[in-house]
Amino acid sequence: MYDLHCHILPGLDDGADGIEESVEMAAYALREGTEGIAATPHTNIRDGYRNYWNERLLYRLNRLQERLDALRIPLRLYAGQEIYLTDDVLPLLGEGRLISLNRSRYILSEFSFREAPARMVELLKPLLAAGYIPVIAHPERYACVQEDWRLCAMFKELGCAVQLNKGSVTGSFGPAAARAARRILASGLCDLIASDGHGVYRRRPELRSVHEWISARFSIDYADHLTKVNPCRILNDGALATFRMTETRGRE
Repeated sequence: MYDLHCHILPGLDDGADGIEESVEMAAYALREGTEGIAATPHTNIRDGYRNYWNERLLYRLNRLQERLDALRIPLRLYAGQEIYLTDDVLPLLGEGRLISLNRSRYILSEFSFREAPARMVELLKPLLAAGYIPVIAHPERYACVQEDWRLCAMFKELGCAVQLNKGSVTGSFGPAAARAARRILASGLCDLIASDGHGVYRRRPELRSVHEWISARFSIDYADHLTKVNPCRILNDGALATFRMTETRGRE
């Protein structure tokens, strides 16, 4: 499995505190069946984490990969950012201060949890027009999607991808997020699942539990589609695969 949303780089945001915790997160993810992780620190938050791409971030990524290799932890790290969308994201991408997932067309994108749908569309359209594919991070946690999960159909129609959080599906983020996530799953609007891992004791970076959850309620093929097939396509800058939902619907 491949986890394309994880706060594994040390000392940058509310994820891993130091490199030892980063190593523990990687080892734990590997034990739970994850082969690769996109390191996606919070980025471009005006009154919070900035983390614009530079030599310091590249050094931390390479240093962690070297540490994993030295410890014989065969987990591959990929560069990325969880980008808080603002009006200046496109020029920042052009300057190289913001980056896509593994230098692909795909941009892991987030909004304020109280953002209005019209403003979301306003921020997404310039990126789509420039040829990028925004991957909407954890839409099930946004208030507007909790009120109407069908907004994810709008994201898809625009040309975006939809990424659900493992913890939302399994119930860790409360009933509203769980209801929205499970309806998005049942509708076939989800493109990939990620851990949004933040540590070894909270919001752990594993996908096995959600793979088992989806396999039991839908199918193993659907679980593989969301944790293996589409994440690999994104990392390789390929077109996303579409999963054909059967008449069998999931059970909450």
